[in-house]
Amino acid sequence: YAKNSKMGDFMEIWDLYDKDKNLTGQTHIRGNVIPEGCYHLVVHVVIRNSKGEYLIAQRDAERQSYPLLFEFVGGSILAGETSLEGGVREVYEELGVKLNPEKGKLIHSEVREAFNGKQFSDIMDVWYFEYNGDFDLEKATTKEVLTAEWATIAKIKQRFEDGSFVPTLDFIFDVDKKLREKDKKNKLNKNKKKAGQSKDKSKYFDYYDDVKHDSHRDIAW
Repeated sequence: YAKNSKMGDFMEIWDLYDKDKNLTGQTHIRGNVIPEGCYHLVVHVVIRNSKGEYLIAQRDAERQSYPLLFEFVGGSILAGETSLEGGVREVYEELGVKLNPEKGKLIHSEVREAFNGKQFSDIMDVWYFEYNGDFDLEKATTKEVLTAEWATIAKIKQRFEDGSFVPTLDFIFDVDKKLREKDKKNKLNKNKKKAGQSKDKSKYFDYYDDVKHDSHRDIAW
């Protein structure tokens, strides 16, 4: 496998999975029809800074799907890769950012058969990273991203409303709500410690333990 800066000039090979994300032992060449009952693995990476802003990227005009729309960087997982490995690779290829895999947390996973009549036949994993560094498109190894920016959730909502954000990624609103709840509780605990109050013994809601797979299976962050 080799990845062209504009995609499509080289053969891309994927592993195939069943609906429960078990490897089938089969591989698949991108562009061919995926066999019935099989799925390939895709990933998106949500990157958030300490201000609560998200790093979003605008897809290049020559991308086959959703050209010029904004998204959370991601792509298809290659044969032999794990979901996390593929996510970290995609972020470096497209944004020039090197993430520490040990800091990643799986926050969402869903099986997608189709969207708006288009066959997907994939399992979409979403990884979350806290990151306060810079991005440098000059260091990106592909030209799949036209531009990138840090955006508030309000800005992202505006992009969804005006049609400039990839519509399949609306999971972000539930994710952001729970992250903000967690931030509030962390701040409350910090303020209590500063005030010299005794540590609250009650167990606070932890979003990382609460996120669930669409099929109602827990995902450990």
